[in-house]
Amino acid sequence: MTTDPTITAIKPLSTDPFRVSVRVGRKKVATLTLDHVRDLKLRVHMDWTEDLAERVAVLAAREQAFLDALRIVRRRAVGTEELRRKLQRKQHVEGDIAAALERLIDVGYLNDQNYAESVVRHEMARKAAGPRLLRAKLYQKNLPRELINEVVDAVDDEADHLAAATQLAEKKLKTTAMQKADAATRQRRLFSLLARRGFDSDTIRKTLSHVLPNEPRT
Repeated sequence: MTTDPTITAIKPLSTDPFRVSVRVGRKKVATLTLDHVRDLKLRVHMDWTEDLAERVAVLAAREQAFLDALRIVRRRAVGTEELRRKLQRKQHVEGDIAAALERLIDVGYLNDQNYAESVVRHEMARKAAGPRLLRAKLYQKNLPRELINEVVDAVDDEADHLAAATQLAEKKLKTTAMQKADAATRQRRLFSLLARRGFDSDTIRKTLSHVLPNEPRT
């Protein structure tokens, strides 16, 4: 008559005392939290039945999805949808991904509003940027459209885009290449630069009029 194997060890991890490794015989079968151990009433010498193995596997997979997500957000800030896609590429199932995202939101590691605002601050600190460019940067992060509009509109209310565009244009005009260029080339290059940085046509025209007051528009 065969009998079920038994749990031979439940040991705290050296890197995290709130998680334990569970062994059956000499084989490590799962890494769980202390809460999981308590919920399942696991103990050494407990029979390792098929039912228990399945329940442990479910919890272990969910915990692994959370740990993978935690490692990602600790390396660098990400948005919810970007993190979801990274976890999908790691072959986690949707239920485990949803649970991991929810836990990270609850503990404050995942916040799309804060993330979007930090992306905007970084882009504007790096170089003058208009609303079109800011929206494009946030779209690349797979953030919700409503949030993107909210964050960019808030910046729009506070920022003087004409002043920022003028500062960028004046800096560009100081370069040797621009000083040697003819009027038409200067205007074309400035228009292209400001457009790439997301400023609208009206702001660009006003900027050119300000920094090149004596040159006819081409």
